[in-house]
Amino acid sequence: MTKRTRKLNKRRLLTITCIALLVYIGVLLLQQEGMLHSLDQQKQDIQKEIETVKVEGKEFESAIDYTESDSFVEQEARDKLGLVKDGELQFVVKPED
Repeated sequence: MTKRTRKLNKRRLLTITCIALLVYIGVLLLQQEGMLHSLDQQKQDIQKEIETVKVEGKEFESAIDYTESDSFVEQEARDKLGLVKDGELQFVVKPED
């Protein structure tokens, strides 16, 4: 082989190596883009779930505040225990036979 042929072979090898490297980098970039998109979607889903849980938490706090109120205790005493205030009359309606 002549020097010229060796030089051409080295150039071809270098060119093929550069092309292969560029293709490899391109594939990696596409995979990373797909991964990034997937992670972004997961982030959005988790943020929606967080908002839902926050709303539910506020509803539970409201329910707890109501159950600790005097009006709730009074209503439960009237409905479940049949208690009445002083001076009140309680009427009981019996079902017809």
